[in-house]
Amino acid sequence: WKDLMKSLMSSENEIRKEAEKKYEEIKTEMPDATCTALIQEIAQGESEESKTMAAVLARSTLSEVWEKLSTSTKEDLQSRLLDALKAESSAPFLRKVANVVGAISFAANDGKWPQLLPTLYEMCKHEDSNKKELGFYMLSLVLGHAGSDLMKFDEELHPLFENALQDRSCGVQVSGLKAISSFLSSCSTNKQMKPAQALLSRMLAAIGSAVQGDEYNARAGLDVLIEIVQVNPRFFKPQLKEISSAMLQHITMNRNLEPATRRLALEFLVELAEKAPAMIKSSENLLKDIVAVSLVLIVEGLDTKIDLERWNRWEDEDDVDEELQGFFEQGLEALDRLAVAIGGAKMLPAAFSFIPDFIADKDWRYRMCALYCISQIGEGSYKVMKKHLAGVVGLITPLLRDDFVRVRWVAINCIGQLSTDLGPAIQKQFHDTILPALISAMDTTQEPSMRVSVHAAAATINFCEHASEELLTPYLPHLLQRLAHLLQQPHKQANEQAITTVAAIAIAVGEHFIPYYQEFMPFLKSLLAKSAGDASMAKIRGKAMECISLIGVAVGAEKFREDAKETMQLIFSMQEQELPPDDPQLSYLHQACGRICRVLKSEFVPYLPAILPSLLRSVAIKPDVRVEDGDTADNDDMEGMEVVQVGDSLISIKTSALEEKANACQMLVTYLEQLEDGFFPYLEQVGREMKPLLTFWYHDDVRSSAIQSMPAMVQAAVSYQEKQQADRSIVTQVLGFAFPALLQSLLVEPEVPLQAQTCRAIAQCVKSCGRNCLYADQLAEVAKALKQLLEDSNERMETLQGDKSEDEEDEDEDQEEREAIAAETEMIDEVIYLVGKLIETHDNGFFPYLEELLPWFLDKLGDHSHIAFKRLGMAMIDDVAELAGSFAERYVATFMPLMLRHASSLDDELRQAALYGIGVCALNGGPSFSPYTAKAVMTLLHVAREEGARSKDKESATDNAVASLGKIGQHQYVENPEELWSFWLSYLPLEGDVAESLLVNKQLCQLVLSNHAWVLGRDHSNLGRIVLIFSKV
Repeated sequence: WKDLMKSLMSSENEIRKEAEKKYEEIKTEMPDATCTALIQEIAQGESEESKTMAAVLARSTLSEVWEKLSTSTKEDLQSRLLDALKAESSAPFLRKVANVVGAISFAANDGKWPQLLPTLYEMCKHEDSNKKELGFYMLSLVLGHAGSDLMKFDEELHPLFENALQDRSCGVQVSGLKAISSFLSSCSTNKQMKPAQALLSRMLAAIGSAVQGDEYNARAGLDVLIEIVQVNPRFFKPQLKEISSAMLQHITMNRNLEPATRRLALEFLVELAEKAPAMIKSSENLLKDIVAVSLVLIVEGLDTKIDLERWNRWEDEDDVDEELQGFFEQGLEALDRLAVAIGGAKMLPAAFSFIPDFIADKDWRYRMCALYCISQIGEGSYKVMKKHLAGVVGLITPLLRDDFVRVRWVAINCIGQLSTDLGPAIQKQFHDTILPALISAMDTTQEPSMRVSVHAAAATINFCEHASEELLTPYLPHLLQRLAHLLQQPHKQANEQAITTVAAIAIAVGEHFIPYYQEFMPFLKSLLAKSAGDASMAKIRGKAMECISLIGVAVGAEKFREDAKETMQLIFSMQEQELPPDDPQLSYLHQACGRICRVLKSEFVPYLPAILPSLLRSVAIKPDVRVEDGDTADNDDMEGMEVVQVGDSLISIKTSALEEKANACQMLVTYLEQLEDGFFPYLEQVGREMKPLLTFWYHDDVRSSAIQSMPAMVQAAVSYQEKQQADRSIVTQVLGFAFPALLQSLLVEPEVPLQAQTCRAIAQCVKSCGRNCLYADQLAEVAKALKQLLEDSNERMETLQGDKSEDEEDEDEDQEEREAIAAETEMIDEVIYLVGKLIETHDNGFFPYLEELLPWFLDKLGDHSHIAFKRLGMAMIDDVAELAGSFAERYVATFMPLMLRHASSLDDELRQAALYGIGVCALNGGPSFSPYTAKAVMTLLHVAREEGARSKDKESATDNAVASLGKIGQHQYVENPEELWSFWLSYLPLEGDVAESLLVNKQLCQLVLSNHAWVLGRDHSNLGRIVLIFSKV
């Protein structure tokens, strides 16, 4: 064992790897002996190094094999560890032992370590501050999952926490705060949490004390408060005023404190705004105070000593402003997050109480700050800001001509950001102000700063994103003239940006770019050819490929065909250089080929043999993942890595390689979708690569592309079979590959949006293959998977809703909750779509399995459900009633009471769906509908006749009510048909719901052609009205 431990600590890679292999074998074969030896080493090891190694190994090993250990071994290990805690004196090593205790505590949950909490309580009362601090640290590891055991000691916890917060040691105070945070995370109800709110004053006092002399611990304490906000933001509600005042006035605005400390205090309040926006809104002047402090940080963070000459030249693209770090960056981020969380109704007044004065200030820093503020709050405040666009644009445009160059740059930046956030309103209303200003700024003969000119070109891209072809076309001559001039400048950044902006304009105006095609395409091809092999020109080559392909998409195949072929030859010559997998040019290359494929369609097929090998190499990139101890990790070795801390370990992954893999996967999907049967010869090869990526957990976009590839492969097989008149078994074989792969991935996919995408992909497979393409056992498997999906959604929603107290019921949902509900509803919407396709394509074959799913949707139509889920429940029963045909008769008695009930809902969308469903039940319900006819007619007439029935908000629902009346009149017996048809005709034509209007117009034509007596009226008295209706259609 001693030799093995020495080998595990060896500096020689081969010896260490061999030892690690040996250790894994021993751990698997003899878990009891291994764990006993590790704890023995921790307690009695010969050196600090070997004891530390044993502690690190024990932490992971015990978590992994705990359930495999015998009861006697478990009890022995627990006892020895507690003894080691009491005997050890080295504070750093004690922390390692504490982590092992935490790992066992988590593994041995639910009262299987009864001696632990009493021992920790004793340590928390110890006279030695190091022991006491460690006791609270371990308590923080344990309380979060102590479960029912915690409640047995609840009476002891509060005095324990109070003593910690009043301790003279800042370290003890912070560990106490961490334990309180852990306790709060274990509280499943507000009732459990509320007693701890009595500690708020002491918690704040502990932070204040640390701020006075121990900022390291003050920051640790602030981090704990932020953790509490993330889990239970309403914990701070009783003393929000005192806490916010302390954070803003005594910490963030205290220039004597270290920057990191000041930033954390503001972060606390911004996080609170995101998690509990109603608390911030209801606290008088608090939002305005947070905005004011954020603006102060921006002004304070602006660099007044910047070298303007160098800044103007901007010769190095990596030459970014240092001020983008620190106070400046945090002030910007705070404003953005506040606006998104709080919304424009409150945020705009708070911000604009400062902005006009800042705009008028002689100090350039305040003018810049005001512009930054406007651009940062645009996204979150767009609904309200759109109403005040004239005033906002009026404040910005004078600063486009400001004397100070950096103010001009920020004004352009502001215009660009608002063009994105407030489009297309700002484009429609102010194009004649904004575009001439941007064109002028791009003129290097008038604008002395190359950096400003380049930024104006960048802002033009933002403007074009939401501008119509008609709006942009009159400005093309001057816009493209300026960009052509920038392309000729001996300035790398100017050239790159001009190329990118030309591409954006081409996409925005489409065929309107054709008159300018010859001005740019030869230059771009020449640039691509001349720069070949020059490493310093790699990025501009990529930009040129991107621009060429985007122009091709804009102008179409006829204009682009020959240049596309030349471009492909240039791309092939680049491929011959065998670029490394993470070379940025590869991404540009693959995406350019994908666009050219979209233009050329089947003409692109001959290029596939040359393109696919490089693409598949990128698809096959393995993730570069490393797990290192946080204390010993080499930060210099993590450049280009995304790093996540999990406990004391750092997990890092190389992101550039993953992005290249994701891009390559998406390109394969593009080829599959665009070429269909032309891609058929490569299906087996591509399927072999893509199927395992359905569970590639390192990157969501990779999984997304893998999901998309499955129905695309099925469609390629269908297209090939139809065009070549091949045997149908080809389609069956590909479906047999794709369907189970998608179904298996659906059951293990953790991300709700990708669950939705997988449901859509299965539906697309079924739609492509057509009638009865799935066997009975496959239909059963789909139903079982969908049922599990719906049950999992219920669990997530219950967790999300939690246990809200009465005073919280009316508080608005926070951003996270809104996004979660949106994701769930999107996923369930796709479940409904898939069920619809299964009903459509399998006659009555899916109905036995539908019975397993319907109860979930029917339950959502109860009073307890969120409105979004009521809409989904109604959408589901609408679809079933519509698609089931005559089989719908069996469901009418279940569906109609629900439809009639919700036909008077105050929610427009739910009401419209219910009214539509009544008509579908009348159409397909046969005799089963008869008991509901009278009530249905009365309900529909009431809806159609009520005040404001044809108002903008209600018209679509009313249209559906009238359409349903027509279905009842045509397909069911009614007692007073003359009244029904007379009213029906009096309302036509429908004008709100276009889709329903087309169907009703068609129905009217059929009824007239069939000489329907009640429609034509007595002695054809309704003919004049009918002619008038047709004249309006």
